[in-house]
Amino acid sequence: MTPSSTVSSASASGKSPSPPRPRQKKRSQVARACDWCRVHRIKCDNDHPCSNCKSRGGQCGNSGTMKSTTLPHAYREIERLRQRVQELELELELPKERKADNDKPVHQLNTPPSVPPGTSDERDPETRDPDLQLGGGRAKRFWEGIYISTARSPQKTWYGSSSVFYFIGRINAFLTSALQETHSAHRMLPNSASFLLDVPTTVSGGDHSQGGRLVAVPTDDPVNAGDYLTPTQEEYFLDLFWQSYYTSFPILDELEFKEHYQSLWATSDKERKPSALVDIVLAVCMQYGMARLPGVGRGLSAASRANVNDNDATIAGRWHYRRCQTLLSCEMESPTISTLQCHILCSIYLCCGSFQNMADNACSLAVRTAYMLGLHLEPPQTMPRREGEMRKRLWWTLYILETKMSMKLGRPFLLHDSSTTCSLPADDREIAMLSGSSFAPLGENVTWLTWNLHNTKLMLAARAAYTVFYDNVPNTSNVCNPQSITERLEAWLKGVPKALKTKRQNNGAPFSTDRSPLEIEQFTPLWLQRQRLLLELMYHNLCTNLYRPSISCALARAPHPLTDRTAMKCAAHAMALTHMMHQVLLSTSILAGWHEAFQWQWNAAMTLVGFVLAYPEGASTLAARSAIDLSVAVFENFGNSFAVAASAANIMSDLSAKVDLFIEQSQEKQGVAMQLATNCEESGDDSLINGNSTTAQAVDGPSSFDDETAAEITGVLAQSIDIFAAETYNDFDWSGINSNFSDRFTMPSYTVFKGQENGIPKKNTTSKPDQLAGDSVLVKVTAAGLCGTDMVLGHEGVGVVEAVGPHCHSLKKGDRVGWGYQVDSCGHCIECLQGAETFCPERALYGEKNLDQGSFASHAIWRDSFLYKIPEGLSDVDAAPLQCGGATTFSALHNVQPSDTVGILGVGGLGHLAIQFAAKMGCRVVVLSGSDSKRAEAIRLGAHEFIATKGAAELKVSWPLNRLLVTAAAPPNWDLILPIMAPRSAIYPLSVSGGNLEIPYMSLILQGITVQGSLVASRHQHRQMLDFAGLHKIKPIVEKFPMTEEGIKQAIDKLERNEVYYRAVLIPE
Repeated sequence: MTPSSTVSSASASGKSPSPPRPRQKKRSQVARACDWCRVHRIKCDNDHPCSNCKSRGGQCGNSGTMKSTTLPHAYREIERLRQRVQELELELELPKERKADNDKPVHQLNTPPSVPPGTSDERDPETRDPDLQLGGGRAKRFWEGIYISTARSPQKTWYGSSSVFYFIGRINAFLTSALQETHSAHRMLPNSASFLLDVPTTVSGGDHSQGGRLVAVPTDDPVNAGDYLTPTQEEYFLDLFWQSYYTSFPILDELEFKEHYQSLWATSDKERKPSALVDIVLAVCMQYGMARLPGVGRGLSAASRANVNDNDATIAGRWHYRRCQTLLSCEMESPTISTLQCHILCSIYLCCGSFQNMADNACSLAVRTAYMLGLHLEPPQTMPRREGEMRKRLWWTLYILETKMSMKLGRPFLLHDSSTTCSLPADDREIAMLSGSSFAPLGENVTWLTWNLHNTKLMLAARAAYTVFYDNVPNTSNVCNPQSITERLEAWLKGVPKALKTKRQNNGAPFSTDRSPLEIEQFTPLWLQRQRLLLELMYHNLCTNLYRPSISCALARAPHPLTDRTAMKCAAHAMALTHMMHQVLLSTSILAGWHEAFQWQWNAAMTLVGFVLAYPEGASTLAARSAIDLSVAVFENFGNSFAVAASAANIMSDLSAKVDLFIEQSQEKQGVAMQLATNCEESGDDSLINGNSTTAQAVDGPSSFDDETAAEITGVLAQSIDIFAAETYNDFDWSGINSNFSDRFTMPSYTVFKGQENGIPKKNTTSKPDQLAGDSVLVKVTAAGLCGTDMVLGHEGVGVVEAVGPHCHSLKKGDRVGWGYQVDSCGHCIECLQGAETFCPERALYGEKNLDQGSFASHAIWRDSFLYKIPEGLSDVDAAPLQCGGATTFSALHNVQPSDTVGILGVGGLGHLAIQFAAKMGCRVVVLSGSDSKRAEAIRLGAHEFIATKGAAELKVSWPLNRLLVTAAAPPNWDLILPIMAPRSAIYPLSVSGGNLEIPYMSLILQGITVQGSLVASRHQHRQMLDFAGLHKIKPIVEKFPMTEEGIKQAIDKLERNEVYYRAVLIPE
C-alpha cells in the first residue's frame, strides 16, 4: 500500500487521519547506580551527584557501603547488631560487677576485640559483591584469626585460628577481662631473635652494639673471614648432621654429599670452594650443636638468660646461612635438586631461629622449586631406584614441612594432594642400603627409613582431620565433635611398628595419655631413641592443636558435655607431651638442643594455661596446673642453652601466678555460700531448703534464682558432699532451678552405718542423687568385709552397679565391682605417674579423709577408676575380704619368683590368704606359727612345710626363706627367724600393731636382708590380684554377719577378741 492510497482511503471514510505514534525513547543506562538509588531501586543517571540525590540534598556515592538486602538479610543484620549491643553492654557492666564482687567466674576465653568474631568477613556471603566472589559463586567463610607483631617491626602479620598466636590472643583478652588488668599479647611471646633482628644475618658485635642491645647491620656489610669455620670445625659440625637431622629429614644422600664435600677441597687444603648446600648444612648443625652445649646460661639471672645476643644458639651459623642465600640467588632461574635441598634446610634453620614468616617464605620457595623440578610426579620407570626414591623422600619431606608450617601458623596450604601423583617413599632394606647410609636394620622389616614413612602417614592423617575440621563453617557441632580427628589418628596409630615405640614403665602404653614414665633403653642408638620420641611427641602436639578449638570456644555460650570432653582430650595430650619432655630432658641428652621440641613444649604449655583458665575447677585442672610447673622446668633446662627458652620460662612463671590468682578468686566467690551450706548441714536446720526462714530470705532473697545464682549453687553442693569431686556436678541439669526448691532437691536416700564416739555403729541415711555426674558410679552393696584397720565405715566392699555418670566408660549397669582401702589420688605426682598411687601425698584413704560412707551401707558412690570388676570365679562373699586383705598379701608377693621360698609368719586373716597366693604362684611355702593347732589347715591351704616356733631353741627349714611375710600381730623372735633367712632376702611386715619393729641390726647388714614396707596394692596390682584369685579359686575363710547395727557391733566385738575365723563379712538384709 502506497502513502497516497492510504490518504485517499482515510478521506473516503470520512475520518480525519490520526497523527503517527512517536518512537519510544530508549532508556538511558548508567554504568553503576549510586548507593542510594540502588538500595531504593529507582532510576539513576550519570551525573554526580545524580538528580535524585541532588533533589533530596543527600550524599551521592558509589562506595558499595549501602548493601542491597532482602528482608531475611535485614533480620539477620538486626540480630547481629542486637548481639553486638549486648556484648558492648556486658563490657560496660563488667567493671561494675567486679567492683561489687557479685560476678561469677568466667569460663570462656573470649575472642580479642581486635579480631572479628565469627569469620574473617562478617558480611553474609549472599550480600557480598559478586565481583569479590571466586568464580561468581558463594564466597567461602573463614575461621577467626589475629593480626599480631611477631618480629622486630611493628608491622603486624596474620595468623589463623589453629596457631598458638591466636590462642595467646584469646588468653590475653580473657586475662584482661577476668583480672581487670591491662595485658599485652606481645608480652606473652618469648624474647626471640626475630624481635631484635630483621634477619638472622643482621647482627654483629663491636661498633654495632649499642647499650648491650643488638642493632641491625646493613645487608651489604662485608662478612669477616673470621666468622667462618676452620676445616676441623666444619668436620665436627657435619658429623652432627648424620646423627640428628639426617634421620629426621632424609633429603640428602650421605655418600654423595661426602663425595661432594671432598671435591670442594680438591684444589686447596686451606679454603674450600663455595657450596650453598654445605653452608646451609653447617648453619643448621651449628644452630643445633651450640644449643646442645650444657650450662651456657647457668649462673646468670633469669632476666640475663632471656636476653638474645650475638652469641645466642638460635642464630649460630648465620654467616653460613647468609652465604648460602647469596649463592642460591644465582640458581633461581635454573634450580637443581641441590637448590631444593637448600631451600628446605633454610626453612628449617629459620623456623628453629623463631623467624616464623621468613621460614614460611623459604618453605614457599621450596614448594615452587619442587614443582619446577617435577617432584610432584611419579619418577619415571627408567630412572634408577636410588635416585627415584630420593626424589620421593624430597617431595614428601617438603610436604611434611609445609603441612606443619601451615597448620602451625594457621595459613592456607601451598601443596595439595590433587596436584601430585608421587607415591610414598619406600622403607625396605634394599633402599635403606642404597641410600648411602650404614644404619643397621631394626628387625620386623623396620629400617632407619621406616620412621620417615610413618611420620609422613601421621601428617597425612592429621592434615585430613585438620582439613575436614577447618573447611567447615565454625559452629558448635564441628567444634564439639572430635570423631573425625580421633578416628583418623587412631587408624594411623594401629600401623606404627613396635620398633618405633618407646616402652613404658608399669605396663604403660606408648602414644597414650596415661603419663606413665618412659623406659629409656640404655643401649639403643641415639638416632633411634630420638626417632621414637619425636614421632610420639609430634603425635601429641598434633592432637593438642586439633582438639584445642574446643577450649572455651566462643560459639559455645553454655557448657557442653562433648565440648568439655574434647577439651580434656586436648589437655591430656598436652600433659602427656609435657611429662615426656620433662623426663627426657632432665634425665637424658636425647633432645638436648632440639629447637622444635622446645616449640612443641611452648605450644603445649600455652594450651594448658588456657585449659586451666577455662576449667578452673575441672577434673583435670590440678594435673594440668602441675604440668604447667613441669613446663617451666623444661624451659629452664632449654634456657641454659638459648635465650628464647629462658624468656619462655619467665613468661610461663608469670602466667602461672595469674592462673593461681584467677583460681583463688573463683574459689573466694563461692566461700560464703559454701560456709552457709556447711553451717546448715551441721546444725540440721532445713529452713534454707524449705525456703520459709527469715534468715534464708535475708541471705538469698526470693526463692527464685537467676542463672548466675544457679551456677553458684552447683559449687555449693559440690563442696558440701565430701564423697563427690566438685567437678562432677558440672553435668547436672539445673534447668528447673526456678521451680520449688524443696521439690527440686528432695532426693531419695539410702542407708549408711556411721561410727560414734562411744564406738557403737549407728544407722543413718544419706541422699542419693537423681542423676550421677562425672565418672561417679552408684553401687548397691551386696557384701562388705570387716578389716582390723576399719574405722567402722568399711573398706572391703562388693556390689552391683546400678547407675553410672556420663564420664564413666569402663563400667555399666549390672557389673559386679569391688573397692578397697584407697578412694582417690592426685594423678599427677611422681608416685601416681609410676603406678604407685597408694603412696600419693594427696591420696584419699579411710581414716585420713572426712568420708561419710563406705561399704557399710546399702549403697555407695565411687569413682570408676577406683572400682574393680569381680571375675566370674569369685562370689560376692569371697571377693569382699580380698579388697584389702587379699590386696595387702598379693602386693607383698607381687614380684616373687616361682622358685623362691616364701615364709608366712602367722595363720590368720592375712596369713591364710598369703599361703594360698604364694602356693598358687609356684613358690615353696613355709608356715611359721606358735603352735601346731593350725598345721593341718596350713597344709590344706597349700603350705609345703609347717614349723611351730613356741619353745623352740632353733628353727630348721628345708630351704632358706627368700621372702618372709609377717602377718601375726605379736612381734616375732628375730633370733630364731633371721638364721633361716637367705642372703639378700626380704622381710615384709604386714600386720598393723602400732608398735615399733625391733630387729637385730648386724644380721641385716651381714646378710643383706631388706625390711620392706608395703601398703595394700596399686590399682594395677589390685586387678591382677582379683583375676589371679578367680583363676586359681583362692577363697578366704569367712564368718557371716547381718549388716545391721547389732550385726556390725557383734562382728567388731568378736574381731577385737580375736575370735573371728578368719575374716568377717557383713551381708545386707
